[in-house]
Amino acid sequence: MTRADTLTRKVFVPRVRILLTANLIGVVLFAGAVAPACSTSPDPAAANARELLDAGDYSALERRFGGLQAALDEGRASETEVEKAFKGAFGDADAKYGPRLDGWVAGFPNSYSAHTARAIHQFSAGFRARGQKWASETSEEQFDGMRAHLEKALPDLLRSLKLAKKPLVSYVYLIWLGRNITGVEARRSLLDQALKVEPSTFLVRRAYMLSITPRWGGSYVAMRAFLGECERARLTAQSLRTLEAIIHLDQGSMARSRKDHTSALESYRRALGLLEGIDGSDRMTALRGFVRTSYSLNRLPDAMPQLNEWISSGEATPAAYSWRAWVLMQQKKHREAWADLLVAAERENAWSQYMIASTYWTGAQDVVAKDRNTALTWMHRAARNGSKDAQKFLERVQPQEK
Repeated sequence: MTRADTLTRKVFVPRVRILLTANLIGVVLFAGAVAPACSTSPDPAAANARELLDAGDYSALERRFGGLQAALDEGRASETEVEKAFKGAFGDADAKYGPRLDGWVAGFPNSYSAHTARAIHQFSAGFRARGQKWASETSEEQFDGMRAHLEKALPDLLRSLKLAKKPLVSYVYLIWLGRNITGVEARRSLLDQALKVEPSTFLVRRAYMLSITPRWGGSYVAMRAFLGECERARLTAQSLRTLEAIIHLDQGSMARSRKDHTSALESYRRALGLLEGIDGSDRMTALRGFVRTSYSLNRLPDAMPQLNEWISSGEATPAAYSWRAWVLMQQKKHREAWADLLVAAERENAWSQYMIASTYWTGAQDVVAKDRNTALTWMHRAARNGSKDAQKFLERVQPQEK
């Protein structure tokens, strides 16, 4: 059993019965789960939707998102476009949006968009309440908070299935929740229902593939078999490459959890090859995995093309900037390194803050002049963020400063 398996601890949400056409599917939600990845890039359209929500302009929201769903129902919009719009606009977990979404549902009780938007918000709020740590490091209060939000999301998702011809976004989120159920059969039933309304759907197939990894009760044999099924369904080459890449991504993640970084790097390399030229969250996952594993293997210089692509995406973590700065310093590209250090430091990366403080303390030709006051300001920030080097420096220097 891997450490990731601890995520599926048996903390249950009360059993509910889901009626989908003539089928009854018993669902039990576990408390340990990982939320789907959300983009961190600014999205003007999403921001505008939240402005409408803040203003209580539910009619405008209904026209916009109801119209988008109608376009999907009629084949005038892609499932990816619709899912991105809903997730971008309503995946904000801020509690202030709860009552506002309640207002939208109250004003438009038969609106697919209103119910789906509220479910997505509750889903995101649930995983924010839980936090991102392992189940063993998560308190019962956090689990209780997550369960409370997921219990609110589920009825809206079920209601939404009856309010649109192609409720594909709803099926995606139901399968995401279904990653926490007692068996793969219920997730398969959800997929089959989605295939009845849209036989060509890639979005729901992708959600299902992610739900049958070994950590969620599936297996790599099952994932390969499902890939074969998708090939027989004649999905596009790009869709098939993405689905195959998901298998390698999970194998890379599992290898990393075992500290088998060499195997992990090869899995991420294969995923990146399959995802060449395909933008989206799966490629970002592959880039992050490849770079982080390269870091673990002390091979960051070899990963510079992937590191540059990750940073260029606008979704890089502060650590990514600090890692590139380190490589650039080894290459004696000090000005370029300084720019990355500043980005990471402003986003509270302790190592970068310490490096900036050290540089200001001594000065660096063609980069910055010596400035002890600025150095101490950065050194204190680094110390507060856990830099032991900064803490030791301050212990040594501050008595002298007095």
